[in-house]
Amino acid sequence: MAIRAALLKVEPPTTNLPSDSFCTMYRFWLSAKGSAELPHESAVDAGKFPIFATPHLCLSVVWPGSERYVTKIVGEALMQAVGVTSLEQYADLAQNATPVERLDICVRARQAYFFSSPVTWASGEYSTYAALILPYADSGRVSRLLTYAEFA
Repeated sequence: MAIRAALLKVEPPTTNLPSDSFCTMYRFWLSAKGSAELPHESAVDAGKFPIFATPHLCLSVVWPGSERYVTKIVGEALMQAVGVTSLEQYADLAQNATPVERLDICVRARQAYFFSSPVTWASGEYSTYAALILPYADSGRVSRLLTYAEFA
């Protein structure tokens, strides 16, 4: 399988995303966004996430001026698939995390970003990793990244 990546501009997504789960998360983000360029970081509320999604979510904080990312929440399905937790670690220092380049693309473009690629670093029998990175803002800058990811 080749690497597949795209900034999402289609509302609502139809052929860009591989499953109903990804589409539901994208619609969740679009709903939080409303007519704004990006949803406010206060919309990142675990109590409002679709119930199926919580084990597959990762929340990262974007540190101002540093373009570094600190992982704050990692769902159980991701912890099991990856084999480690990367809580309170900088993404560029964490093992088995979404490559920083992918996070950078999302922050610079200020748009949702989807990618899938072959995986060799996860535990278990997984061959594919797919992720939807959703940016949230505060004071005009991207301050949080919510990633929905699945391994297959």
